Amino acid sequence: MSLKAKCCHEMALRLLLNCIESHAAQYSRYTVPVLCMSADFCLRVFVKIYTSAEHANSTASKRALVYQCTGCETFNLQHMGKISTNDQNNTMYKNSAGPPVSLACRHCSYPHHLGGPIWAEPLYETTFLTGMIQNIQDHWDALKSSKRIIGMLTMMMEELQDAPLYYVLDKICSVVQVPAPKIIKVRSALLHAGFRVSGSHCNQGAIKTDAPSDTIWDIVRCLAREEGKPIKPKLRSQAEVILSKEPSFKANFEKHPDADPISKRRGQKLQTTPDTKKRQPDMSDVVIEKHDGDSIDGASKPKQSQGKKRKKKKQANPDFLKRFPCKKYKRGECTLGETCRYSHDLDKVSRVKPAGTEQTEEQPDLKAENNSDVRAGAEHGDYEPMLTDNPNFLSDNPQNFQAF
Repeated sequence: MSLKAKCCHEMALRLLLNCIESHAAQYSRYTVPVLCMSADFCLRVFVKIYTSAEHANSTASKRALVYQCTGCETFNLQHMGKISTNDQNNTMYKNSAGPPVSLACRHCSYPHHLGGPIWAEPLYETTFLTGMIQNIQDHWDALKSSKRIIGMLTMMMEELQDAPLYYVLDKICSVVQVPAPKIIKVRSALLHAGFRVSGSHCNQGAIKTDAPSDTIWDIVRCLAREEGKPIKPKLRSQAEVILSKEPSFKANFEKHPDADPISKRRGQKLQTTPDTKKRQPDMSDVVIEKHDGDSIDGASKPKQSQGKKRKKKKQANPDFLKRFPCKKYKRGECTLGETCRYSHDLDKVSRVKPAGTEQTEEQPDLKAENNSDVRAGAEHGDYEPMLTDNPNFLSDNPQNFQAF
């Protein structure tokens, strides 16, 4: 079960890995992800599958449920199993105790949503990524996207492997109605507090850290007090509940030497979203050559192509418009005579039936054949058919009812 959150791209990766792991465990197998990434609206997952019943028993300890607050979007993980050893040094696979949260969020007093289970283990192998980077650097000219691939792999190596999911700075600041500062400022506060922090290749404003949620919201409270602007949140809103509490420590926002990641120091940028709206080419500077050697401007090409099909149809059947009466001739204004493209014989044109409705001799009238009375009368010779081709046929004329 997925959740509506800013970390949806990484959650999608972990949901997919959980599905692969659960199916592999049914056949006494387990998986080891070597490279899993989200790029260009797609998920790319490369895993190794091994056969071992002993390792398959630890599947529950690799999967976790996600409890997400509906107000502040704080998430907590609950592993589905745990591994322990007894006095005889035997491995024990047990169920984990939970849940890790109460009915209401301890930060904003809102209820929780339950999602998952997700894959709670690392998404890649460091040795595999290092080998890929070295291979691309040795064959730099072989790929046009070598620079982008190196930047993606470098950012993935900087991510914390033991910290599933992440927060987004813009979202946590919007919860308490505080302007979002630079991400280096928050990263420095977490590093000064003694925690690890990194970014994510899924989102440019991601904060992946091993700090508890209490520390993160304490830093946000310090940001709100440092801003100095009067904040009047709505009554009983999550912003009012969070800001009404005092921070447990004073955050240090001085720039930490490790606040800038290595990829940023090298000038490697995060992947950019591809432009789905392709720009139409400018045809004003394009010159199109004809078969006879002449050239025309590309912008005037569509104008010259207008009406070509209509002209071809007229050339193939020059008397096509003779089926229609001339409106000017009806008003007595047409002076073209026989050269007029429309017909001057108004009586002949008025008797012309629409195209496709004419009946040939090979196609008799189906209504006359299907009429049981007419068919029976024609067989026994009792009376003449009532249907006739005479245009002067009148139903009130007694001569038409001689058979009766």
